Amino acid sequence: LELDPDYSDAWLYLAAVYWEQHGWLYLQKDKVDTVIYCVNKALSLDETNPYVHFILALINLNFFSDWNKVEAEIALANKYTRTPFPPMFLPLEAWFRAMIYGDFIFAIQRLQKGVEHDPLNLQYQFHMAQIYLYCVRDYEKTRNILNNIIDLGFPENPTLHLFSLSYLFDGQYEQAEEYARKDYNVSNGIGHGAANLIISLAANNKKKEAEELYESVKQSLSIPQFPEFLHIKVNASLGKIDDAFDWLEKAITERSMWLFTLKVSPEWDLLRTDPRFKKVLERMKFPQ
Repeated sequence: LELDPDYSDAWLYLAAVYWEQHGWLYLQKDKVDTVIYCVNKALSLDETNPYVHFILALINLNFFSDWNKVEAEIALANKYTRTPFPPMFLPLEAWFRAMIYGDFIFAIQRLQKGVEHDPLNLQYQFHMAQIYLYCVRDYEKTRNILNNIIDLGFPENPTLHLFSLSYLFDGQYEQAEEYARKDYNVSNGIGHGAANLIISLAANNKKKEAEELYESVKQSLSIPQFPEFLHIKVNASLGKIDDAFDWLEKAITERSMWLFTLKVSPEWDLLRTDPRFKKVLERMKFPQ
């Protein structure tokens, strides 16, 4: 930007860098404002830049929960893109269609085409594993894909919490705890690593240990280190359903990440039968 302040891609990728600072957990409001400023600057310089529209779709999916805006931006991105397999954003449309509309077949086919186009892009397969985990609920298939990409050179650490959840959802609680402990250690006891260990301990009939760990988390970790959406899942796993819904209200108010998963992910099954959960989905205007 110092060399060329009117270079749209530079503004775009600056926005992307700020966005990725959430680390799958939390993005502070000032960072969100910076992302929006940069991406709007990129858009003003080149409204036909497909990646600008992709990142606008990503922000609206994971922060503003504006499903209509996501769909509109994806449509513009697809209109302007010069390749049907945009390397950074190919999984986005798959996630959106699967999570918001329940179109799992589209998601799998979209990612599979990406894999066929670029077999060495292991991110495509990583996202495929997540679609099988969170949407299709085929946990053996999830683990097969994860093992395959590790064999091909994908780092093991990002897969640990997915392995843990695949065993948890599959009712194999000892294995879930085993992977959760590994994830807890490599994540330095914050975020998903801490949450998955608490949840797997509770499922593995170690509720006292789970409750003690959660008390430690509440005392030592800030919201950026352990956001609202993790408090929801942990409280649900401990049978504290009212507390879980209190945290869900905070998550919606604070625009916590991952709320787009509420409609289909098994992570929310412990809340799904409560009448309040249906009202949450209606409030967030998920398509029926």
